[in-house]
Amino acid sequence: MRYLSYPFFKLLIAFVIGIVIATFFKVQSMFIYGLLSSSLCLLAITIFFKGWSKPFKWLGSLSVIVLFVSLGFWRVQQEQFLPENHYVNQDLIGSEAVIELELYEQLASNQFNDRYYARVRNVNATQSTGNVLVLFKTTDSLEFTLGHKLWVYDDINLPSNARNPGDFNYAKYLEGINVHGQIYIDKNKILKQELPKSSDLSFFIKVRKRLETALYSSEMSKQPIAMIEALLLGQRKHLDKEITISFRKAGVIHILALSGLHVGIILLIIEFLTRPLQRWNSYGAYLQTIVILIVLWSFALMTGMSPSIMRAVTMFSFVAIGMTMSRRTNTYFSLMLSAIVLLLINPRLIFNVGFQLSYAAVFAIVTLQPLFKSLWFPRNRALRFLFSIFTVTLAAQIGVAPISLFYFHQFPLGFLIGNMVLLPALPMFLAASILMMGLLVVCGNAFKLDVLLNFILEWVIDFIHKVGSWDFLLIEHVYLKLWQVILLYFILYGTALFVSPVLSRSKKERLIPIKPNNFLHLSLFSVLLGLVISTISTLTKDSKVLILHQAAGSAISVYNNHRAQVFTDFYKMTDNRDSITWNRLRWIEPHRERKVLRDSLHYDLKINELELVIIKEDGFYRKTYNKPIVLLTQSARVNLERLINEVRPTLIIADGSNYRSNFITWESTCLKYNIPFINTYEEGAVELSY
Repeated sequence: MRYLSYPFFKLLIAFVIGIVIATFFKVQSMFIYGLLSSSLCLLAITIFFKGWSKPFKWLGSLSVIVLFVSLGFWRVQQEQFLPENHYVNQDLIGSEAVIELELYEQLASNQFNDRYYARVRNVNATQSTGNVLVLFKTTDSLEFTLGHKLWVYDDINLPSNARNPGDFNYAKYLEGINVHGQIYIDKNKILKQELPKSSDLSFFIKVRKRLETALYSSEMSKQPIAMIEALLLGQRKHLDKEITISFRKAGVIHILALSGLHVGIILLIIEFLTRPLQRWNSYGAYLQTIVILIVLWSFALMTGMSPSIMRAVTMFSFVAIGMTMSRRTNTYFSLMLSAIVLLLINPRLIFNVGFQLSYAAVFAIVTLQPLFKSLWFPRNRALRFLFSIFTVTLAAQIGVAPISLFYFHQFPLGFLIGNMVLLPALPMFLAASILMMGLLVVCGNAFKLDVLLNFILEWVIDFIHKVGSWDFLLIEHVYLKLWQVILLYFILYGTALFVSPVLSRSKKERLIPIKPNNFLHLSLFSVLLGLVISTISTLTKDSKVLILHQAAGSAISVYNNHRAQVFTDFYKMTDNRDSITWNRLRWIEPHRERKVLRDSLHYDLKINELELVIIKEDGFYRKTYNKPIVLLTQSARVNLERLINEVRPTLIIADGSNYRSNFITWESTCLKYNIPFINTYEEGAVELSY
């Protein structure tokens, strides 16, 4: 593959390495600026001596690589510094204050909360800045619009980290989108509110609201309207959860999420409509390019400038320039250049799941799809079109499979069925939806086009529900470690790059063996390395006791090399919640490669020399224990000073089943007697050896 020798490929790799190193290791400012200065000096020297001596060429390449690594260091360092007036730097976390908020994005509501992102404008009449996640109780039935200003008397809290091994780290996710705190707002905490003035609303938000109003005036049903909102306006808040789950199980969730697929189709539609501009005069091509870029970025702004749309529009802007200027822009070049630009703007994107999936899919399509396509060339045009969709879908799913398994632990085998049905019709559907909304806005009447689209979308929903209900097509509970994901990509692309020259030959010449090259060696070495790491990992498994964080219940896991026994007491849970909670705990990280058994949690637990006393709501314990570890659960009604004097514990732990108000009293008592105290709300799961 020629792209491996492209300068931008090497620069992208160097830049990513710099970002990753600076994220996980402390890099001193003096070192960063020294590296930047020295690499720039070296580059200047090599440019000056370029025509004098060939040995300076490798020095020039090295200086550019070092420059981009140091740029990665520098961008991460810049992102880590929050301004002085940011609420995180004003000692406001956990302290009640009068906070002025402006809502800027509405999220999908869950069972308990209506959720928004908001900008902090003022705190206690002092100018402040920063973004927060705002949550209102759904039972309060509060309705807000974007740009709505609120004055609340409440406190900003830090989002929770992963409290059990393998749990989703919500705090890291929010940090990646520049949100550093959250506020749970009760209705009675709102002091004042102010509706956004029409002049305050962005022009593009006004356009979106006008289109939404037009959609809801049509003859379409609720869920077809919600699908069009998701496909063209980037708003998934009205989609039923069951529809989203069905699309995910069927492997076509990307259809609902605005991404490069939709932007690419819209680009082709705009390019077709503006083609007459090329014949206008000698500047027609430039005018067409400007029009396309304006429309693409206007579309991005109208849909809320989500990360996925920003990525897609950035990349397709480079593609559009090449298309309309009658130049054959290399897809790899556009892909790499857009990635560098986006990472320069926000280096945290490298850890964003959507960013990773997007580039993995596009990279796989441009790398693997030509290989699949070379296996068969149907003479029938319709068959050739369908085979092309099949190969694109297969390449994209192979490309994202390791990342999907790493984050979501499942892989839908029904993706071929869903994509083969939906992808051929998607361009026509998007064009028809745009036409329908235009007619509704201009004429107030869609001339039955809305009825037709409603019929088609309801059929699509029923079809995807059917495919998603085939459980045998969904592979679940597959857990990969990061090193396994990396090795899988080495194996995948090493093999692809090895067979690529073979598939470029004629059918007869393909049978002639070729010598192993470095790409094949990379694949085989990755397989061998994976086997070695897996063997070492199996042989070095530890035996531990893990006190898990669990609200409305308690859970303790005791595990060794091959088996885990989980003791639970979900005393206040319904059968349904008990089942959901157990299914989650069953698949936490220490349980994934072990046989898991469940047992009831009683008042004590002894494993070898480890003695654990569980104090429940009734406060019962025996006085015969000698220096045990004490676990306080269910807001135990116990005199902690008396317990300490009677059993002399070496450590006291309070789990998530307790009221938080108890922790202050318990912690101060432990401090008085010089006994370590841990609460799982703050520390997460507690690991003990036995």
